[in-house]
Amino acid sequence: MIEVDKYVLPDVIPQHELQAWRSKIDKVELENCPPEVKRFIKVLAAKLGDFGRIGQYIEYIPGDDLLLSGMKQVDGKKINPWMHYPTPVPKMVACDHETAMLRIFKRKGKQGLIDWCKVKVDKTELAATLDLLHVEVFKIYRPEFLEMLAQLEAQKKLESDLKL
Repeated sequence: MIEVDKYVLPDVIPQHELQAWRSKIDKVELENCPPEVKRFIKVLAAKLGDFGRIGQYIEYIPGDDLLLSGMKQVDGKKINPWMHYPTPVPKMVACDHETAMLRIFKRKGKQGLIDWCKVKVDKTELAATLDLLHVEVFKIYRPEFLEMLAQLEAQKKLESDLKL
């Protein structure tokens, strides 16, 4: 597999053009959306970035171009300048995650937003952020946590009954 230095797209794409594109998108207004949901959407959208990967294709790069880029080997073998080497190239598109999440919440409610977020943050460091959506935003607790809370409440009630 060929390893290529990765560029951060905001360094390559002019930011003023990206902002102009975003300003043309119709904004979603939610009357009944809790403020903590809006805050969560804003924070997660900022962490997801400006671009999303929608697939990849294979590009055949000539060996002499790879040598000019500073590569010496492909899959442990010396590069032949006359051969072409398959290189995976991602298909990237600009995304407005905030608007997308607001639309999902408007159409499908909290479960739709949770499902969308699970797909976006799967296998990333943002997966822990999704727990905030459950607990802090929608007040959904894990069953084992609820059971532990119930036991604590029962113990407190028992202690208060014994003191009387």
